[in-house]
Amino acid sequence: MSMETPDKITAAINIFDKEYLITCPTEEENALLEAAAHLDKRMREISDSGKVMGIERISVMAALYIAHEMITSKRQNPPSFSETENHIQSMLELLDNALEDSPNYGP
Repeated sequence: MSMETPDKITAAINIFDKEYLITCPTEEENALLEAAAHLDKRMREISDSGKVMGIERISVMAALYIAHEMITSKRQNPPSFSETENHIQSMLELLDNALEDSPNYGP
């Protein structure tokens, strides 16, 4: 588990009734919490529809919806290349930290 430093924090997020500890830059904590809330909301909407069963399928469908939202938004307001590159790098770091901290992750 990561230790907190002045520039990083370990935040507890809840997604679909499971808690995850995610290490992120201190200034990104609010964005992380907002992203987790958005993902939780999407997963619950999909689950409540009754059309998709199983946590894995619900997760994939939520990821597809969110990716579609992001792509549509980017097409309307394309960011500069460096902004996109920085955003992708931040997302990869968050995913790496999440996977490292997840007790359920394994090959």
